[in-house]
Amino acid sequence: MYTYKLDDNKARYIAASSAWLEELLPRSQVAGGRFSLDKIRVKVGGKVILHTHKEEEQAYLITKGRARIRIGDEEMEEVSANTVVYIPIGVENEMWNIGDEELEYFTFTYWLK
Repeated sequence: MYTYKLDDNKARYIAASSAWLEELLPRSQVAGGRFSLDKIRVKVGGKVILHTHKEEEQAYLITKGRARIRIGDEEMEEVSANTVVYIPIGVENEMWNIGDEELEYFTFTYWLK
């Protein structure tokens, strides 16, 4: 059995994205290592830099704040709390915190390998 209690003090800061990442369920704890769960917090005005995941797909559950997100060639869309966002494998994506509070979301990742 694996359990984890949320603790913002365990988050590591990612300067390039002005964000904190807290690893809640690491791949190493999942049979087959194909799933992980993280909590992300982005500073007001912060940006998750443009990036691509070549071996995994993700779903975000926005729990606090507002953001503008771009996925691939799609137009930017505004998202807020209680919104789920799907990021396909191999598609560029980036996100900006456009709210007046910290943006918080959970990232569910499925790894191909």
